[in-house]
Amino acid sequence: MDHKPPDSPELPELPAGIQTFEEVRDRQAVYADKTKYFPLLPKGRKVVFCARPRRFGKSLTVSAPDAFFSGRQELFQGLAAEEFMNSPKFTPKPVILWT
Repeated sequence: MDHKPPDSPELPELPAGIQTFEEVRDRQAVYADKTKYFPLLPKGRKVVFCARPRRFGKSLTVSAPDAFFSGRQELFQGLAAEEFMNSPKFTPKPVILWT
C-alpha cells in the first residue's frame, strides 16, 4: 500500500551509503552546503588535517574539498563555492588524500 499523499512532491534522496561528493551531486541527493568555507581552508596553513571518528563519512567529507581544490567546477554549480571558483582568485591546488 502506498502511503504517499496524492500530489506530494518527490523527496530528495538521502546520501546513505554514498561515499563521494561527485555521486551526491550526480544523484541530486541531499547535501548541506558548507562549501563557502572551502576557500578559507588553506589560508596561512601548509597542511590541513581532517579527522573524524570511524564510520562517520570520512571519504565523503574529504571528497568535496578534493573536488573543490582540484578545480571540478561542474560539481559546484548552484553551491556557495561556485562564485569563488569562477573568480580570478581561484587556482586549483594539489590535494593528497589518505582515506
